[in-house]
Amino acid sequence: MITKSAFTGGFWGALGGMANFGIGSLGGDWYTRMALHSISDGTMEALQGGHFEHGLYVGMVSAGGNELISGYANHMTDVGTIATSAVLGGVVSEIGGGKFANGAMTSAFQMMYNHMIHDRMSKHDKLFVCSKTEYDDWENRVRKKAFNYMINRSKFTNCEVAAAVLENGSILVFRDGENGEYHSINYFVNLSDDPKTYVSINGQYEPVSFQVHTHPYIPNTPDDPIGIKGADSVMANKRFNGIVHVLNVQDKKFYSVTTSQPTKYNIIPW
Repeated sequence: MITKSAFTGGFWGALGGMANFGIGSLGGDWYTRMALHSISDGTMEALQGGHFEHGLYVGMVSAGGNELISGYANHMTDVGTIATSAVLGGVVSEIGGGKFANGAMTSAFQMMYNHMIHDRMSKHDKLFVCSKTEYDDWENRVRKKAFNYMINRSKFTNCEVAAAVLENGSILVFRDGENGEYHSINYFVNLSDDPKTYVSINGQYEPVSFQVHTHPYIPNTPDDPIGIKGADSVMANKRFNGIVHVLNVQDKKFYSVTTSQPTKYNIIPW
């Protein structure tokens, strides 16, 4: 009986966790994500034969609590983070009239599948490899994969996400943990007596063709419709012949513009 209960709880917890990971990837502000998490957990509770309202309440408190726990996760081990989340979910579930074990399982999986995975993404670069057989068609393969990833990350974090498009066709999306709504960090490498820009991948230096970054906001200036900033121009003039590449999150269009004529831009299919 215990094994069956554990298996059932684990199944529903994992299913709910994966649903919450998908919600987290959709982006939106904190309130939107909390509302969606609450509805998701309410639905999962109803599917298990419980009350939707109970699941909604537990989901709302757990989502908010897990956001808070994630903020202090740097001071805890992964086990400690998950355990803290499980206790929170269990207590909330019991207070609301449910079972401690069900609430603990749901909250723990929500932490593992949603908060911790997205947190890992903010601390590590992600490489989209373009093989030689794909090179002629990389715009429809590697670029689509990388750009969709960047747009989803930008929606989730409400921050810019930057990437280096390499000369071999691969795309290295930089970690975004230190980025903001109006700035992103590029992890470029300069080699002595070499004018090219490089990135380091597994100890090897790869030459960069150009940089691209997302703009998660909508500019309100007619003379600068894409929102090119001073830092964009400085970087482009220094490294990429004065050409800025922007992936606009709102319309999902890929723009190219020269720093000398910021109002005249090209839209590049991807």
